[in-house]
Amino acid sequence: MARATVFQRIGEYRIERVLVRSSTYLEYEGEHLVLPRRALLKVMAGNVAPLPVLREACILEALHHPG
Repeated sequence: MARATVFQRIGEYRIERVLVRSSTYLEYEGEHLVLPRRALLKVMAGNVAPLPVLREACILEALHHPG
């Protein structure tokens, strides 16, 4: 996937700013186009093993903390 720039889209999210650039991933702050939701979008480079990334996503999804 090509790098997104500010105000481009990734899926249903409009990219607002680039947070992190590294050799393995890019992190963007985005806003959902329909729902009132903001999110951090992590786009992995092609040379990254998918299992650790999937594990991290599952752990983050399981968190339910009011803070």
